[in-house]
Amino acid sequence: MSVAGLPSREYDVYVYTDGDNKGYYRTASYAITGPTITATSANVIDPPYTNFSGTFAEATGSSGNYVRFRITSTAFTITATPGTSTNANVRAPINGVQIVPVASALRFRGPSVSIFSERARR
Repeated sequence: MSVAGLPSREYDVYVYTDGDNKGYYRTASYAITGPTITATSANVIDPPYTNFSGTFAEATGSSGNYVRFRITSTAFTITATPGTSTNANVRAPINGVQIVPVASALRFRGPSVSIFSERARR
């Protein structure tokens, strides 16, 4: 899937993934590419009998139901590639995508102080 026309800034892109895989163990790979993005991928393990129960768990090469990519770009493409399965039905579901602008870091600028000696003022 592709997204374009975003304002240029930093984003967290969440890809939600969870298949109704019953008693089957499945894996998948999710990748993000685009202008000014270094191609990045994340692997997800979907264990048997584990469907979404209301709790989000980030998959970082492990079991989970979402992956997060941090990008700075105006456009991107997500590619979902099936991996292995304990049956013949390999798949890599995308249940949803969320694009969240990253809050800018606050920068503290303290008061500036000028110090002059009496001699310098004369």
